[in-house]
Amino acid sequence: MTMVIVTFLVGLGMGVLIMWVLLNHRTIDSNHQLGAAAQQDCWTVRSIAARIERERVELRRAARIATPIGY
Repeated sequence: MTMVIVTFLVGLGMGVLIMWVLLNHRTIDSNHQLGAAAQQDCWTVRSIAARIERERVELRRAARIATPIGY
């Protein structure tokens, strides 16, 4: 009975190890295939802050255009 449990645990451990290696290899390959252009598309704090600032500027511009002259 002990041998069955040990065999099962060894097989389970090997399966987990193989899946881990395959998933890491797949992730590394996809990162290499993306290249520099795709890395620029990654969201960073700076890109998010810049987008928020652009949206604020656009909203101010739209509000300024929408308000009647003389007010």
